[in-house]
Amino acid sequence: MTEEVEQFRTRVQLQDWNPATTDNEEHNTQTAVFEVTAITAGIGNGWNFTQEALRASLGLWEGVEVFIDHQQPQTHRSLRDLAGVAYAARYDESCQGVVLKLKPSGPSAELLEQVGAEWLGSPSPRPRVGFSADIVFSASGKIVKQIIKVISLDLVYRPARGGAFNRVLQQQIQPMEEKMQNETTQLSESTASSTVENQLSLEVQQIKSNLLELKLKESNLPEPAQSQVRKQFESRQFALEELDQTIQSQRELVAALQGRSGIHGAGRIEEMRSERDQLQAAADDLLGAPREASMENTRVARLSGIRELYLRMTGDVDFHGRMSAERAQLADSDSLSNVLKNSFNKIMLQQWEQLGKAGYRWWEKVVKVEHMGSLQTVSGILLGEVSALGVISEGAAYGELEISDSGESNTFRKYGGLLPITLEMIDKDETHKLRQLPQKLASSAIRNISSLVAGLFSSSSGTGPIMADGAHVFDAIVHNNLGTTALSTTSFEAASQAIYQQSMISNDTTKPMLAVDARYLLVPRALRLTARQILYPTFERESNIFSENMLRGELGDVITVPDWTDANDWAAMADPNLVPGIIIAERFGLMPEIFVADQEVGFDMLHNDTINLKVRHFLSVFVADYRPLYKANVA
Repeated sequence: MTEEVEQFRTRVQLQDWNPATTDNEEHNTQTAVFEVTAITAGIGNGWNFTQEALRASLGLWEGVEVFIDHQQPQTHRSLRDLAGVAYAARYDESCQGVVLKLKPSGPSAELLEQVGAEWLGSPSPRPRVGFSADIVFSASGKIVKQIIKVISLDLVYRPARGGAFNRVLQQQIQPMEEKMQNETTQLSESTASSTVENQLSLEVQQIKSNLLELKLKESNLPEPAQSQVRKQFESRQFALEELDQTIQSQRELVAALQGRSGIHGAGRIEEMRSERDQLQAAADDLLGAPREASMENTRVARLSGIRELYLRMTGDVDFHGRMSAERAQLADSDSLSNVLKNSFNKIMLQQWEQLGKAGYRWWEKVVKVEHMGSLQTVSGILLGEVSALGVISEGAAYGELEISDSGESNTFRKYGGLLPITLEMIDKDETHKLRQLPQKLASSAIRNISSLVAGLFSSSSGTGPIMADGAHVFDAIVHNNLGTTALSTTSFEAASQAIYQQSMISNDTTKPMLAVDARYLLVPRALRLTARQILYPTFERESNIFSENMLRGELGDVITVPDWTDANDWAAMADPNLVPGIIIAERFGLMPEIFVADQEVGFDMLHNDTINLKVRHFLSVFVADYRPLYKANVA
């Protein structure tokens, strides 16, 4: 009696209930069974599948269906492609991979069996066919930490991660119905009383309980999640499929709360296009942002608006302002705010480039941009030049060269604010407003820098800020770089000569000249034509153009400063690549940065129904050297 109960326990634990067959069906058939490798440890299209992750996934491979070819995008699985079922998963140390038994079954079983037999029986070279898994997994960086779900194992051309036929087995398959009938007969013969039947019922319940604990142990769920599943199933009858579905739901919920170790879901190993990447590409298309290079040719579903993006990422159909894990279509650690941040940064970069081509970044030609590693005070140190090298007699000691320094310094200023994206804006599907936000931001940042640079010329009644020597940047006596003559060929030549004759920094009694002419002519809009006629003589209608050879500049040397309001003042500058005069120091980039103002992990709009994206810009704009600058304040 005890042996029969133990035998029944084993079969209940592993049984797969199927509808009853007819009496005409054959009860004993001989079917070819293959041993195959499903996946091996190592690098597959950039993802590192570890041995630990593969060992922990063995329970997920039991009963996985095998299809011919991968499922095509935007389609459902066809029953016609079903070719078999995998079971008896084990980890093989020799190949460092998951090895399965594969029983052909379904409409495409004959094709699977034929390909496997021919491939195993053929000498090299053989076609590059094998198995590729369609899986959901969690990763940290590019290292796969856990396989969450095995959707299918597909026979494909050129698999990504080591799937292959190993050998052909022969297994006697006995229909499950006949097994169950035999078991029923054996149990009927051995259980003659209702007392024994009750005992068997208790045994079955115990087996179910053992199975529940085994499934929970293999699930790798945290203890609180296991406790919840245990309470749901421990006191009632249940089907194995129901238990597996509940465990899988708990895995997805836990993955959604894990933070940056997010799920890269339903992405095939051969292409490595995760659902998260596809949704980011769809958001980029929706907002008009350029896609990542790796996603340029990927076909993704088109989003109707920001409302659909919000619902797909959060599942918040009632607009409570927080994520609903059971309804969210994307289980990922990145929140909606991160997706918008990524798109906004790309749009802002694109707009920055377009505005530059249109001439809005005029200041780039006349400044020297320096990247700083900290927010310490920025020093614009100018090393003094050496006028001449001294003569050294044979055997004599070298004397020290006289070098003097002159420096200016300035502190960083922080510019920025919040970009609020309200729940009302999302519910109204005001996508057009979101598209404009990063474009307006790029324009605002460029205009801010434009104002700061222009202010160096126009502040203090057109004389600029005070420098370390106590004089303003433009000073007719101390710096010899301030005039009052209206713009003309003659006055520009005088300005260029004033820059050329500036003294080099030296302790010599007779200081050498800077010897650099003016390169750029900075004017308000009212003087642009006059300036072009000076530097581009072909604009002048006179037949005798003396300035053709003397002052001729290149296109772009005339710079219109949009922030100048005085219609008569103008300025001249030497090439900053030769003599830097104005410094723009940046801490985290010349463009402002956009990032999530609240917590980056998770999602919660509960407090004020607003997603806040922070805009921040650290800049220091100042004059480091007055010598390459000249200003004319025309009365």
